[in-house]
Amino acid sequence: MSDLDSSIATLSSDGKVIKWNMMLTELTGYESNEILGKHFRILNSVENLRRKKSEEVLKWALSEGKVYYEDWHVKKDGAHFWASMNVTAIYDNGEKRPTFFLEMRQASQTNQVAEKFRARSAELEKKLGDQTIQLDERTSQLSAKTKQFDVAEALNVSLEGQLGERTSELGFQTSELGERTFQLSSKTKEFNTVETLNKELEAFTYAASHDLRAPLRSIDGYSQILLDEYSDKLDEAGQGFLTRIRINAQKMAQLIDDLIGLSSLTRGELKRSTCDLTAECKLVAAELMRAKPERKVEFFFSDLMQINCDVPLIHVVLENLIGNAFKYTSKIPLAKIEVGFMKMAEGNIYFVKDNGAGFDMEYAHKLFAPFQRLHAVTDFEGNGIGLATVQRIIHRHGGEVWVESEVDKGTTFFFTI
Repeated sequence: MSDLDSSIATLSSDGKVIKWNMMLTELTGYESNEILGKHFRILNSVENLRRKKSEEVLKWALSEGKVYYEDWHVKKDGAHFWASMNVTAIYDNGEKRPTFFLEMRQASQTNQVAEKFRARSAELEKKLGDQTIQLDERTSQLSAKTKQFDVAEALNVSLEGQLGERTSELGFQTSELGERTFQLSSKTKEFNTVETLNKELEAFTYAASHDLRAPLRSIDGYSQILLDEYSDKLDEAGQGFLTRIRINAQKMAQLIDDLIGLSSLTRGELKRSTCDLTAECKLVAAELMRAKPERKVEFFFSDLMQINCDVPLIHVVLENLIGNAFKYTSKIPLAKIEVGFMKMAEGNIYFVKDNGAGFDMEYAHKLFAPFQRLHAVTDFEGNGIGLATVQRIIHRHGGEVWVESEVDKGTTFFFTI
């Protein structure tokens, strides 16, 4: 294959496409205006996305200067193709952070056939090994049966004796069936016990919330009366203490409501229907801008995002993810929030991306736990329940949710349905 067949791109230090030639467009289906500014992981399979293959390749190139590997990649239309990739780290004009020169070559038809043949051969070899083991087992069984028959013949086992043995076997099988029935009955009782516990937990949650709300309302109300009717008898410090009591009583009431809301997500049946995700995103964005009309925010929503889901629950997911992006870009002069998807052979991966505060990925494991926060309340408001809600809804749909972020460089949440 000649150099003219090479597909060439230039990547920034964090792996985003800076230059993209026509050969790459022919190879991948992505026009330059569609790919510029995006991370080259867009060419990864779902498995390599989860393994963070692209990030590992860049680290390898930084360490070794140049890296070569072959793997399956994904075109814009979702088709997979086998290609080799050279990634070279380049330092220009004394720059501390390099750019990367990427050269991709699609394997020849012979190489692709060889790779498929190798994979097929491995598959057939495994099947042959499994079948050989099964054949050996069958041979051993047949040999054992033959020995039993020879012994029976030698001892001239009577028909009555064989019938008795069969009857004994039938009795054993009946006993085994009874044991299985008992196990099934135990599992049914266990399931009923869990159902009962869930109902008791639901009743307890309702009762606890009702019993807690009443004293909280009293604390808030009496504090307000003291402020309204006895403010002349209280100095500034006393009034400040009462104000703090009111604020914390109201905050605790909100936490109770949030916990009940989170608990309710595990109950009830999903009601799936076709959802226009783009339209739902626009509704959420409009509501956010009505609350903060002074903000300068650019929203980008991919067209034709259609999914089958429980629409009200997915709206809650978008409210939390887009709301988070809106909140954590509040200190950026021009905020940018994007919602889109990557088409994969295994299904679409949706994402919500912002250019906000970001966070250290070392603490990402805390992100989806209730009331865990990675920023101080004084920096960004919130109660730490939103992402736990998102994860619970996505899991109920059978999907996954994960995150990538970097301090001061924004955050991207990914999810599947």
